[in-house]
Amino acid sequence: MSLEKTIYNAIRAEGLPVNIANLVTAQAKHESGNFTSNVFKQNNNLFGYKYVGQKGATKGTPAPKS
Repeated sequence: MSLEKTIYNAIRAEGLPVNIANLVTAQAKHESGNFTSNVFKQNNNLFGYKYVGQKGATKGTPAPKS
């Protein structure tokens, strides 16, 4: 099964409607460079979210200085 279909199915399994599942899947694909960006590949991160204080929050690549 493709990654795109896996994401879509996970969203639908949460009970969200088809149009929302399509939108979120398209956004994930776009923001991860069609699932090829280093942030996605190294950190399994589709949208660049950070969860400070949660388990595993220190894993991955450092955030760029802004």
